[in-house]
Amino acid sequence: WHGTRPSSPAKPVPAGTAPGFMMAVPAGWHARQQGTTTYLRNAASGGIISVSWPPVTVSGPVREARALERAALGNGSFAGYRRIAITPFVLRGKLAGAWRFTYRQPGTGAMDGLVVVTPGGAPGNGQPYELMATAPAAYWPHTRTVFGEALRTFSPRG
Repeated sequence: WHGTRPSSPAKPVPAGTAPGFMMAVPAGWHARQQGTTTYLRNAASGGIISVSWPPVTVSGPVREARALERAALGNGSFAGYRRIAITPFVLRGKLAGAWRFTYRQPGTGAMDGLVVVTPGGAPGNGQPYELMATAPAAYWPHTRTVFGEALRTFSPRG
C-alpha cells in the first residue's frame, strides 16, 4: 500500500471466472482461481479476499450467512472462533447479510474475518455471491478498507 493507489477500475476478475463478476482489483493484490472461487491475496499483509457462490443455499442472505457459519464451525475451520455479529444490511437497494468474526490461525495468530452474502446475482440468476475477507488482526483495518472498495464495486455479470 504505502502510497500506491488503493484499487484499479472495476473489471472482470480474473478472465474465465466461473461465477462471473466484476470489481475493483486492489493494487498489490494477486488473483488466483481455484474451482469456482476467486482469491485475491496481498502477500505483504496476509489479507485474502475471496468471491464464490455459497455452498449452501437457503432463503435469504442473513439465513445464508448463518448457514455458512454453521458449516464452517462444523468442519473445524476456525479454531478459537468468536462471532461478532450476523446482521442484515442494504446493498444497492437489496437485502444482504454480513457475518463478522475472529479466530486463531496456527502460525499466524489472531485473525479477523467478514463474509458478505449478496442478494441474487445477475439478471435471471437468483444465485447469491459470498464475498469473504480475512487477515491477521494487525492488518485487518487495511484489509477491511480494501474489502469495502471491492464490495462497493462488485457487480455480477449476466
